[in-house]
Amino acid sequence: HGLICVSLYTIFWSISFQSDYYVILKNNDEFIRFVVEMSKTESNDEHIIAMRRAAKGILLNLDLVEIDLQPIDNTETDYDNVQVMISYAHKDTKLCQKLVSQLQNRVRGDIWVDFIKLKPPYDDDWEDIARAITQCDIVLMLVTENY
Repeated sequence: HGLICVSLYTIFWSISFQSDYYVILKNNDEFIRFVVEMSKTESNDEHIIAMRRAAKGILLNLDLVEIDLQPIDNTETDYDNVQVMISYAHKDTKLCQKLVSQLQNRVRGDIWVDFIKLKPPYDDDWEDIARAITQCDIVLMLVTENY
């Protein structure tokens, strides 16, 4: 019974990524009630944990979870000498360039991104990318539908 429920929640989580089903799922009050209830269920049971994770993913995909993003207080955080590596889909290069520009204004360290550190084409640079990942303090993944 637990494995079947996990499978169902996982299937609905996958469906919730599809824009064609966004309104259908979001407007189904009974479905949302079950998902919200599961997202709040506390248990150490592996099936419940998997269902709770899927339920939270569904709610996030349906824009039913508020993420509290607080501005960074520069007085409390030391950004000196931080090493940041950015991974992104090349279809999102313009978005990544904007992000890098903003980071360069806030971070006093090294920002490693292929369009700054490598020469095109980037196809054979996996060793450099792997080295950057292992040597950085932060790996920032810019994940969109293109990733």
